[in-house]
Amino acid sequence: ACDGKSGGFNVSEEMTRFRRVWYENNDGWEGWIWGQDAIAALFKRSQTLFHENGLDNFEKIFGGMNQWMYQQDTIRHLILYHFGVLYMDVDVNCKVDVMKDIIGDNSLVFREHAKTNFMAAKPHHKFFLKVLKRISDGFEEEVDTDEKSATEMTGEGRIWHTLSEDFGVIPFKGGVDGLVVNLESGKLKLVGTAEIDNWG
Repeated sequence: ACDGKSGGFNVSEEMTRFRRVWYENNDGWEGWIWGQDAIAALFKRSQTLFHENGLDNFEKIFGGMNQWMYQQDTIRHLILYHFGVLYMDVDVNCKVDVMKDIIGDNSLVFREHAKTNFMAAKPHHKFFLKVLKRISDGFEEEVDTDEKSATEMTGEGRIWHTLSEDFGVIPFKGGVDGLVVNLESGKLKLVGTAEIDNWG
């Protein structure tokens, strides 16, 4: 049975506290949850985008992913490409005004070490298409993904490779919290724990 506790604390209470802290610092925001129908509609409107960016098999690959976390990790990149703004896991504690103190004039924002649980961007940032291409290529190259972790196949591993190989940024070296890098596509910011934290 699930008692809602993890690591000595009540998960439900912590998530409620994190939501309260969020709205104390970020008035007027709305949260959106993407269901299957909305995702299907997003795929439909993305067909030309897929074709133009070497992602013709992407929808088939996504549908065949054999771990739910693969799909969770992957779809957030497509959503952020189209709409931008902010993706944040429910266990993330955002302790500041996200627009004023974090996003500002930055075009791409991650937590320290470029984790997948907090990402912000302006719409149509090419970074997300590059990550989707890396995810797609990874599944086409792997014969058996059953034993592969989401971190490796769809998560931080794909983000790290994209940042380092396409943008020249090494996000997992020590001492990068709060780093701002000027890219051709705008500024990239890695946010420190004073602004964003979670229980994991």
